[in-house]
Amino acid sequence: MRDRYIALIFLIATVALSTAEQTCEHTRGSCITYGPDGKVESCTPNGVYIERTTCFYNVCRNGNWESKSTCRDTNCQVGGRCIMNSRGYSSWEEAREICRMLPGYDLLNVEDEEIVKSLFTKHCVPKILKSFWVGGRSSSKSNPFAWTNGKPVSTSITSQVQPPRDSIFGPACLALEKASSNTHYWRDSSCSDKRSFICAMTEPCKPLICRYNGQTYNIGEVVWKSPTCECTRMICQPDGQVHLVQKEKPCCLYHDRPYGNNEVVVTGDCYQILCHKGELVSVPHCPENFTLLTYNGVASCYHVSKENYNSKEAYGHCKRLNSEMAVVSSEGENHALENHLFYNNLHGGCKNGWLGAAVRQMSPPNFKTYLTWQFGMLRGMPVASIYEDFCEPYGHCSRNVADVSNVAAVPEVILGITYTGSQETNNYCWNCTHGYELKNAICETCVSCEHRYSDVCLDCGKIYDNGEVINQETEIAPCYKKVCNHGIVEKKSIACKGSSDDTIDDPTDGFTLPPQ
Repeated sequence: MRDRYIALIFLIATVALSTAEQTCEHTRGSCITYGPDGKVESCTPNGVYIERTTCFYNVCRNGNWESKSTCRDTNCQVGGRCIMNSRGYSSWEEAREICRMLPGYDLLNVEDEEIVKSLFTKHCVPKILKSFWVGGRSSSKSNPFAWTNGKPVSTSITSQVQPPRDSIFGPACLALEKASSNTHYWRDSSCSDKRSFICAMTEPCKPLICRYNGQTYNIGEVVWKSPTCECTRMICQPDGQVHLVQKEKPCCLYHDRPYGNNEVVVTGDCYQILCHKGELVSVPHCPENFTLLTYNGVASCYHVSKENYNSKEAYGHCKRLNSEMAVVSSEGENHALENHLFYNNLHGGCKNGWLGAAVRQMSPPNFKTYLTWQFGMLRGMPVASIYEDFCEPYGHCSRNVADVSNVAAVPEVILGITYTGSQETNNYCWNCTHGYELKNAICETCVSCEHRYSDVCLDCGKIYDNGEVINQETEIAPCYKKVCNHGIVEKKSIACKGSSDDTIDDPTDGFTLPPQ
């Protein structure tokens, strides 16, 4: 008998498990999520919220998901931003510091006066408080007011400021004062004054879902796609609305999202994936303020500082940019760097730069002291054993530096590159000088094999086909032409218009293109 009871209990449990999906489906008001196989993936009871953020959450209401707005510690939302106010009193700087302690908050920037009206009509500001710091500040009498995001305060506000800006010397900050329940004015006040203040989110609240035809979709989810064209889809966008997305053909699909021709798909630290003629292309990519140089099937990102530094300052400048001082390891890389300096930096005054090789400590005369590379895979290797391009007066730099009397007395010798004054191809050469001289820092990062696809070239974020002219300067010297040559961007000097020979070279001159 006991065994029968056990068998009956086991049978009931099995039936309960097998019908859990059906029970969930018929639970009144529950929200059901189905998996790819059509089976129930999750079941959320009516009234339960999930995926809560600072100012939005998804709640199950009678079988449907709804995106509800809320603000942490307050229900006041103006212009899509959560608003918080303080009942205490602080200086402007103290008030801003308190606001910024809340993730995503700062002092309120009033870029539209409708925001002020909403503050009072929605009772976001306690009635007992009359004066509040907002995000406007002026550093001196000669500087206009600006918001904390750097945008100028509109004249419609500054024209109402009482008293006028000229009445206060030194920094002044902007306060909002309430005259009545429906009227306000702006006050120009010393930033050290103590007032209440208003904090606001720096970015509008963003919903977590979209609603379309009675269904809910997550941000980024494809709502509809054309059965005849992959380039046309409807996608749930970050603003909580479903938008039609049409991409230039031929487009590419990446993680089920369409990207138009030449559109950037992914950007990494040292590469980009782009859509090119319907195929995904991986190409080198440089961080901000760096320029891509290609040579010998290698890609490097170079940066040339605008300021002059001694060698130690130049090292620190490159470090701040997450890079190292440049290591030039081949004739091809040296020519690429020379052309970059000549065409892009010479007009800015870059005639002397620091490279990443040095003799850090001079040894006694019986020891040999060579310039060695300090960074990358060539670290510790003598410069002359890899490649060198020293100017004639600096031929000693490739030998034992201690043999040269005028250099041996100093504690540090650094490799540099200098402009020769020539307009020919070899317009820069190397030298070795004392580290306390002032030169431009030449930094390098992202050294890798080129991820180029076939014979296309990448220049300034755009892809060019083999043989295509990228750009050319024909009016102002030095005149040049940039052409895509089998995956490599080549730049060559050409005659300027109006010169003794104003014939512009044919785009294919200088190299052979494959038969079409």
